[in-house]
Amino acid sequence: MFSNFHNYFTIKSYQTDMSTSCLEPWEKALFHSLILISITLFIYTIYFLGFSDSTNTNYPENVILPLKIGDYHSVYL
Repeated sequence: MFSNFHNYFTIKSYQTDMSTSCLEPWEKALFHSLILISITLFIYTIYFLGFSDSTNTNYPENVILPLKIGDYHSVYL
C-alpha cells in the first residue's frame, strides 16, 4: 500500500519537474508558492465558511452583505 503511494508521488514529482524544467529557479518558486497559496485559501474557505456555523442550515439566505448584488456597478462606477 505504501509503495503505491510512493510510486504515485514519485511519478507526480517527475511530471512536475518535466513540466517546469524550462522555468528558471525563481519562476519555479513563484509557481509553487502560487499553488500553495491557492490550496491554503481553498482549505481556509471550506473550513471557515463551510463548517463554521453547523447550526445554520440556510447559510446563503443569512449572509449579510453591505450592498445588494445589483448595486455593485452603480456604487463602484
